Amino acid sequence: SRQAQASSRPPVFQAPGRLSSLCLGSPPQGGRPPGAMLVAALEASGRAFRARICAEDHRRLRLAQALWHGAMLAPPALYYGRASEPEPLFPATISWTIREGAPRWAHHSLWMAAWLVCLSVVRRRADWRLRAFALQMWATGVACVIACPLGSGGVRERIHTVTAAAYMADHHIFFRVLDVDRRIVAAFWGCFLAFAGGTFLSKGLASRASPEGPAESDSDDAKPLLLSPAGRDPKIRDRLWYIELTRMITENGMFLLFIASMLHRIPRRK
Repeated sequence: SRQAQASSRPPVFQAPGRLSSLCLGSPPQGGRPPGAMLVAALEASGRAFRARICAEDHRRLRLAQALWHGAMLAPPALYYGRASEPEPLFPATISWTIREGAPRWAHHSLWMAAWLVCLSVVRRRADWRLRAFALQMWATGVACVIACPLGSGGVRERIHTVTAAAYMADHHIFFRVLDVDRRIVAAFWGCFLAFAGGTFLSKGLASRASPEGPAESDSDDAKPLLLSPAGRDPKIRDRLWYIELTRMITENGMFLLFIASMLHRIPRRK
């Protein structure tokens, strides 16, 4: 009967089964927003990915982890060893220390090698959703630190700002994919909030102290505040230095936390 046929039809607001399966492998439930559905799908992809890891895959991931650690530690060692400039700035952000010379190429080569090793495992063991996410995260990082580094100016400077924020958000999703302990995730975001709060405080302090007004260009805006007239003001210099030191510690802390914890929930295979 017509009534029976009408009752068997899905409501008009439900997505077709194929569209739902592209996101989750099953129809959406509970009216969750698309962002939550995507994260849930990637969490499921992560569980399957971790279950497929063999001994060789684990060795590759450990190599990628070591290379990422190298990308965090070698560039500042070169920078403060005066490999790129005769008077290195301390404290300084990661973007400032790797913007030129030997620190830049050390970071880029180690970072890229780590990603290539990691992606080789993702390509073999992950489904298409996780492969697409990992490639997107890698491409975002390339745009942020290689194609559009800090101090590029103009459109590239804006791209650096946007991709830096996107890359940070990608880390949170990758935490979910890898099922990292929530305490580590909380510490990661605690570092992020301290870094962002320090940035706000530094800029506010500098704007009140400097009579020159805002920066005239994007490249001037990218210059560390310790190198600006505000950084030479005896009234705020010490406070600014400690805030910048906090920013340096928490920025590095975010990435070191991620790298150190990325394999905690991936069992070693023999």
